[in-house]
Amino acid sequence: MSDPSAVIRIDAAGVLRVGRAGVPLDEIVSSHLAGHPAAAILGRFPQLTQTELQAALDYHLHEDDARTHGENYRDANWRKWDATLEEDTGTDTPPNEPIR
Repeated sequence: MSDPSAVIRIDAAGVLRVGRAGVPLDEIVSSHLAGHPAAAILGRFPQLTQTELQAALDYHLHEDDARTHGENYRDANWRKWDATLEEDTGTDTPPNEPIR
């Protein structure tokens, strides 16, 4: 796996850029999600090296996994809280909400 931190940076406008040429990460990811193989992506962005492209894809996959894990963690905590709410308060109404 490539080290994404070595080739991905955030510019002044907050755009993630890849490699020395500063290709926007979103454009690389869009090409990848559209089903284009690495060779086609490199053809579209000839200023990227294979290593830079792999780092961009690794970064995207890592962020996607982190986002999914975070959502699953949040949802699991919500389900746990929701399941114990009635038990703890005697009602299924969240705190600071009027009881109906």
